[in-house]
Amino acid sequence: MQCVGCSVARYCDVDCQRKNWKIHQHLCRIQQRSLAGLDVARQTEAKAFAAFYERWGAHLCDLALERMEDGAESLQTHCLVVRLHWKPAEPDSAGETAGRYAIHSAQMRRDTDALDEDLEELAEIRPQIEQQLRALPVAPNVVRVMPLARTHCVCFHSEPLQDVSPGERRGRQADARE
Repeated sequence: MQCVGCSVARYCDVDCQRKNWKIHQHLCRIQQRSLAGLDVARQTEAKAFAAFYERWGAHLCDLALERMEDGAESLQTHCLVVRLHWKPAEPDSAGETAGRYAIHSAQMRRDTDALDEDLEELAEIRPQIEQQLRALPVAPNVVRVMPLARTHCVCFHSEPLQDVSPGERRGRQADARE
């Protein structure tokens, strides 16, 4: 289920959306305004970000476990920062162009470093992103993820995990790469 306003935030159900609204509403409004002011190409990028998030969000949690070096305790101080790169596409037969986001880099980063260094280019929405990240549950069995694109960033977390062994690959991640 996605936010109707910004088309970026995703929720498991209406109850989760209601619980997060106080945190999300300001960012949602900013994203709506920024989307309205974008040309068609940038609107396409924003929609592609939402599609990337929808398709790969859960798999990014698995990637975080693969990148975890200091044991499960590091999940309490680090998040996975995923830098996305926009890949434009050639126009199709109808003259429409579509592009997609691809992962440029993914790195487990200390929360403070992620907020101070990785959000420089998103200065306008940095306070809301920081609030989103700080509102996520902090536990040794919860993965927190921050995908960054040129105009978008949405923080999210995994459900509590049973096995958070460093380097442990989940079946769905392996399937997604095939």
